Amino acid sequence: MIANKYWAKKNKIVYIFHFLIDIYRSNKIVELISFVIWEFKYCLSLYDKNEIIQFLEKKPLLYLKDINSVYINLLNTKLYTCTNNWHIVFKCKSNILWGCLYEDKATLYRLSSKNELIKCFTFSNNLEGLFIDSSDNIFVCVQGILYKSINKGITFTRVLKLSTSKSYFRQDAITENPNGELFLGEYANIMVKNKWKFVGYIYHSSDHGNSWYKIDFLKKAGINKHVHILKWVNLYKGLVLTEGDNKKGIWINNSKTQFNHISKLSNSGWKKVHKFHIQKGGYTGITEVGNSILFGTDYNGGTNYLISTEDMKKFNAKVIPNPYRRGTFQRIIVRKHTNSNPEIWANIRFKSSDKIKSLIMLSVDFGKTWRKIIEYSGKRFKIDIISDSVRISKEHYVRIIDTTSNQSTTLVIT
Repeated sequence: MIANKYWAKKNKIVYIFHFLIDIYRSNKIVELISFVIWEFKYCLSLYDKNEIIQFLEKKPLLYLKDINSVYINLLNTKLYTCTNNWHIVFKCKSNILWGCLYEDKATLYRLSSKNELIKCFTFSNNLEGLFIDSSDNIFVCVQGILYKSINKGITFTRVLKLSTSKSYFRQDAITENPNGELFLGEYANIMVKNKWKFVGYIYHSSDHGNSWYKIDFLKKAGINKHVHILKWVNLYKGLVLTEGDNKKGIWINNSKTQFNHISKLSNSGWKKVHKFHIQKGGYTGITEVGNSILFGTDYNGGTNYLISTEDMKKFNAKVIPNPYRRGTFQRIIVRKHTNSNPEIWANIRFKSSDKIKSLIMLSVDFGKTWRKIIEYSGKRFKIDIISDSVRISKEHYVRIIDTTSNQSTTLVIT
């Protein structure tokens, strides 16, 4: 018994030593300091009540234990199992739903007005990204290659090669400005000789995606990894970019042409909003609602926040309380509601432990208060809000994967 205690203690010391070595090698010392400060602040109850997310009830509407038994009625909102088991979906300007299925990730499908599933085009590998611009041009990312279709998915043309075959774009990292220009932020997680490979390039197209200009200003700024968010924000009337991993910066740009230039003024190029890591950034969730822009943080295992701003100058941060605090925001999205305020749906996930809970949550008062919809183990289930659309949609799609059985189902919020 004593030997076991000693060995456990010895292993713990070795673990801490290797942890500190990894922190040093990955240049995360500054991030660790922020984590420690936030941890002490939360554990010592130094946050005011208005600095913490307020939930209207203690218990969620559903504790997810079985993938086959999900059905919720909430404030005239229904969340039910979809007939088609979607893996990726996008609703275009013509109100047609496009996507790929969990059982057939390499094929692009569309849903007809009669709810008939129509097979359009099969690629050599799985779809990793889907975007449809305001002119109904379809863009698909497969193994680091961006393909474009101008004829409703009948044929595709290769228009861009990303920096690696493992690269793709996150859902909130491809966007279109009011002039029809397209912007794409590259994402991948590739380790080479104990260091992250930089893939944080931005690509810009001014001819509807036929040709692309590669932008490397993040590399010049010393960023070591990838792009989380690249979004045209109407409230700001410009581009917002967040990057990972170490510095987790947030950048803004409302110039018309200076997309490969760092500047102290956002109308002359990319301006970094925060100077210090502890000011928070590197967000992985973004949405616009009312007069606010909402962000969700990406501090896996640390303390996470919901951030709001009206002008990209003054930021209001609210901490996510336990047992969800260590989970990162996967997505924040707005659903149009006919008879009331727009609904904000957010997904927080922590995948390394059953004790730290993950959560799908909902706000109907512009983020002032929240309801717990689905609480789940991020280690057992992988839940993603997979919807994308040109406009705010009346329905959202949520994919649930049971990681133990690899079984999947798609839910519709409508």
